[in-house]
Amino acid sequence: MPTAAVHRGRTIHVVAWLGLSLLVLVVDYFIGPGIQFPALFIVPVSIAAWYSGRVWGVLLAVALPLGRLYLTTITDTPWSVTESVIKRRSASACSAPSRG
Repeated sequence: MPTAAVHRGRTIHVVAWLGLSLLVLVVDYFIGPGIQFPALFIVPVSIAAWYSGRVWGVLLAVALPLGRLYLTTITDTPWSVTESVIKRRSASACSAPSRG
């Protein structure tokens, strides 16, 4: 039978990885499509799987991309499609090797 300290520790872990997941989604949303860093989504999933078990890790691994999909397709985004294209083209132009 789990003691109160063990239950409190599990609750802290769940709150921590849920909070980190929300933070990742919010940061990803406000950064916009110009900068994509999908590897950041691995951190809360790994923490959830490590401390709370495989089921929570898998659920979060499914929920985070669905949350991102919801935020970028259904909600009003703070950027336009034109801004996205301009940012991507300028980023690719800056990273292209110069010929000379």
